[in-house]
Amino acid sequence: MKENITSLGVLILRVYAGVAMIPHGVSKIQMLLEDKIPSFDPIGIGNVASLILSGFAEVVCAALIVIGLFTRFGALALAVNMGVAVYFLNSTGAPWSPNTELSAFYLAAYAALIFTGGKKFALDYALNIVPLSRD
Repeated sequence: MKENITSLGVLILRVYAGVAMIPHGVSKIQMLLEDKIPSFDPIGIGNVASLILSGFAEVVCAALIVIGLFTRFGALALAVNMGVAVYFLNSTGAPWSPNTELSAFYLAAYAALIFTGGKKFALDYALNIVPLSRD
């Protein structure tokens, strides 16, 4: 019973944290497709590469989290993405602006999912393809 309640809580976190992130990634992919590349290079790898990596994490990895497939991998990619966002937003001289606060909240959610995995209501668990999901 306790495992089901915990798994339900993780399911709610996974679905919300994944679904809420996808539109952010879709907007980045649209920028790429429309060749409207902003000045977006927080880690020095180039505007296009930064946009591609961020868009991939925010769409593909977020979708993986929603369905619970390779949950820890998706959460790790998104935690790194949000960590860069928090660092970058804080370094602009506006610490804890609304954008920074939202990025930090996502970072905390993805960090929690790295530790918990998808739990019982995830494809990781159902397919037994990621043994660490079975705590």
